[in-house]
Amino acid sequence: MQDSPSNEARLELLRHGILDLHGEFDENMAVFVRKAMTMLAAYGRSEIEVRLTSGGGNCQIGLHIYDMIRVHPAKKLIRGYGYTHSMAGVLLQAGDRRELTAHSSMILHDV
Repeated sequence: MQDSPSNEARLELLRHGILDLHGEFDENMAVFVRKAMTMLAAYGRSEIEVRLTSGGGNCQIGLHIYDMIRVHPAKKLIRGYGYTHSMAGVLLQAGDRRELTAHSSMILHDV
């Protein structure tokens, strides 16, 4: 299992306009994204980067996260690292700009 950045590291990334999302789309991720988007708005960031690595997760929660990111007024770059599967591939579409790194993969499927 991949180590996650500490809360301090994630907060430091937010100060630089970077939202690090990794792991399953669940309630914990939704709570984190809500707080993070509020902080990014308070920082007045005009551009943000979402770093995404996920195998997917709960569809309803994923759509909630999609909406929170999509309605944020900043220009959004969403960059997939490693794997952006299932709901993560949908979330990738919330960006104004979308990228996958050279050795990453994306899987979309019917729901």
